[in-house]
Amino acid sequence: MTSISRDAHWLTWQQESLLVVYDKKAFLACRLPNLINMVSSSPSALGGTVVFATSSDHSHPPANVIDGDTETFWMSTGMFPQQVTIRFEKSVTLTELTVESYNVKHLKIEECTAGNPSNFQHVTDKEFERTEGHLQSNSILLKGSSATHLRLTVTAGYDAFISMHRAMLH
Repeated sequence: MTSISRDAHWLTWQQESLLVVYDKKAFLACRLPNLINMVSSSPSALGGTVVFATSSDHSHPPANVIDGDTETFWMSTGMFPQQVTIRFEKSVTLTELTVESYNVKHLKIEECTAGNPSNFQHVTDKEFERTEGHLQSNSILLKGSSATHLRLTVTAGYDAFISMHRAMLH
């Protein structure tokens, strides 16, 4: 057991990491994946909706990017750039974004603070490593600014088609 504060400790039980928090009458044990999910949110959980995409397939629509499920995905219809714009009900703080995808080579991230999706400001670019047989998972540090819109632009892929399975904000 590793102490992280006077009243909280990490421990491993049956090969699972747990956070245990004590008080005088009770304790709380939380599995690590559940703890991570408490601080990570899909954009749809934050009131986000996809308001624009450069391509759409009825079986794999752009809204799948923000549903929090890696089993669903948005698939491009070929050629680059490919783009998804997410609108939030109210301004959200952008500190970190995790993107799970396949065949994405380069991603550009932009934000907008206006009520309408215009005048996007560059946040960062990220080169993804190629993977074979499993999803790419990339955590991208952002500026910590607030935005009403987030635009994800795939400027290059490792193949003609890419899939974006999940985008999570932290």
